[in-house]
Amino acid sequence: MASTNISRTLSSGAASNKFTFSCWVKRSVDTAGRMFSVTGSSGDTYFRFNGDATIEWSGDASNASSAGFFTTNRRFDDYNAWYHFVIRFDSTQGSASDRVRFYVNGVQEESFASYTDVNQNAVDKINLSGNTFYIGGTVSSQYFHGLMSHVNYSDGYSYAPTEFGETDSTTGEWKIKTNPSINHG
Repeated sequence: MASTNISRTLSSGAASNKFTFSCWVKRSVDTAGRMFSVTGSSGDTYFRFNGDATIEWSGDASNASSAGFFTTNRRFDDYNAWYHFVIRFDSTQGSASDRVRFYVNGVQEESFASYTDVNQNAVDKINLSGNTFYIGGTVSSQYFHGLMSHVNYSDGYSYAPTEFGETDSTTGEWKIKTNPSINHG
């Protein structure tokens, strides 16, 4: 049973209209748990597995109606597989469907049980001074159960999954780029 996470409280920062979160994960049990969470007095942004093995994203929960929300139809319950997840948030995009994009192993997920568009030019309070970033849980609960590798957060940039992974020319499998060429902001 997981009971730890990594956290960092920001000493400076501002709301953001563009960021990327990327992580490689391998689940160990079918239980709810947050891979990524940011909490503070201004709201709660999170990316998690639900108990039914679907994935949920909520941008700035105090304002999720403008900063986006989705729950996948797809279940992620293969405990032998590594998954690569990328969230691209860019509210400056003209098309609503391009403002928050979710990729699994390099392929954009397009089937959702629920989905709320991000308003154009909306800001997520993810990077505000005083907020705490958590990898693998939140505060002292909702721990992620499994392995995580190569976790990247980039503020101010919307990166494609090809910055973090690539298709192996021999096997056809999505594989990690261990040293992505990105700016973390």
